[in-house]
Amino acid sequence: ESDPRASVRVLRRLLELEREGWAVDAWKDEITGVLRAALAGADTDAREAAEDLAHWLGSLGYRDFRSLVS
Repeated sequence: ESDPRASVRVLRRLLELEREGWAVDAWKDEITGVLRAALAGADTDAREAAEDLAHWLGSLGYRDFRSLVS
């Protein structure tokens, strides 16, 4: 919560490195929390990064995260 832009950036990198796909399901609550915090914050860059991440996850078949993006 203290640095949502960095949180989204690190989360994206971790998920990009995860090749077997289990991390998204295992970390769904944590991913949702990071995305919500970034989307609710005042940092425009963090919000855009969170939206991009939600759409990227959706393109991989994890469409539940797209509902966080208005």
